[in-house]
Amino acid sequence: MSRDVLIENILRIMPLINRKLFKDFRHKNSIHQMQLVFLIYRNNGRPMKYFCDKLMIPKSHLSKIVNRLIEDELIERKTNENDRRVINLFITEKGEEYLKEHKKIVQSNVKKKLEKLNDDDIMKLSKNLEEIETILNKL
Repeated sequence: MSRDVLIENILRIMPLINRKLFKDFRHKNSIHQMQLVFLIYRNNGRPMKYFCDKLMIPKSHLSKIVNRLIEDELIERKTNENDRRVINLFITEKGEEYLKEHKKIVQSNVKKKLEKLNDDDIMKLSKNLEEIETILNKL
């Protein structure tokens, strides 16, 4: 299989996963807001530039997202002690609770969708996703 075919497969499958598993899930926060809260949870205390790079968005756009999440008390920003020009982002207790609740809702919705599959399909899908994760972690 050529790399071009692989790229086409990836570009075809990613939206399919989103459409089939997550399409019906609506939330008051935008995708970028959700991604940022999750990234901060995983990388607490990192500078804003780190999150700009991870989300592939400009700092001006990140600032708007950060301001909204601060208003919602999900995250907080603090000036770096060593370099006052650097702003670090931290998750709050409310942010952690929000993520836990959001995860439960998403899991419940995905579980309902997966009920349409038989046990054999569930096993195949699970095995293939584990293999994909293993391979992608090599990148």
